[in-house]
Order: sequence, then structure tokens, then C-alpha cells
Amino acid sequence: MGPDMEGTADRRYVVAPPVVIDRRKKKKLSKNISDYLRSEMHLTKAAKHTLDASAAGLAVYQKRRKKVRRKRTGDFSLNLIPHVLDGSAVATRKMSLVPADLFKSFYSKRNAKRAGKGLKTASRFISRTVLP
Repeated sequence: MGPDMEGTADRRYVVAPPVVIDRRKKKKLSKNISDYLRSEMHLTKAAKHTLDASAAGLAVYQKRRKKVRRKRTGDFSLNLIPHVLDGSAVATRKMSLVPADLFKSFYSKRNAKRAGKGLKTASRFISRTVLP
């Protein structure tokens, strides 16, 4: 310690050993399993979107019904149809994602190849039997 550093504490630094990260390759699944997992994921998404859409439509219906009941305006039978239509409109808008999810669940490279081969053999069969 020099004269200008009087009264300061002696600092010691500990150097830790380097951290080694072991990066292993991910295990690859067989093509059969990965196709099934992918289709299961998209089917689950479709089910979730269906449930979310129906819940949103029902929530809109209940909100409109509560508003009419609170204000005590109109008759139940007169307001039923507009409220149901509003709720079903919301549900239909949110339901638009479901067909895409269902298409994605059934589409895979393997299924596309199978469909192509099936069309090819069907066209051959038709051309041999139907056409002279």
C-alpha cells in the first residue's frame, strides 16, 4: 500500500473457472411420430379456437341480456333474437381460424405424396376402364 491509499481496504478478486455449456443435438423423432404430433397440435388448436369462439359469443349474449334486464327496457321475447344474432356473429368471426387449423392438421408431406399417388392411380384406372 502506497501513501495515497492509506485507509482503504485491501481488495481481492476471486476468479471462477470458466463455465462450459454442453450443447447436445436434439433427438430426432421418426417421421411417423412427428407427423402425428404435428397433426395433434393443430387439432388441439382447432378445438381451442372453437371453444374460445363459443365462449366469446356467449359472453356477448350475456352482456346484452344483462344490459336490457338492468334498464328494464323491452320484453324478453323481443330482445332474444337480436342478442342471439350478436353473439353468434362474434362467434362466427372468431371461428374463422378453425378451418385453417384443421387443414394444417391433416396436411403433411407424407399425406400429400399419398394423395398424389392415389390420384395418379385413379386416373390410370379410369383411363383404362372407362375410355376405350
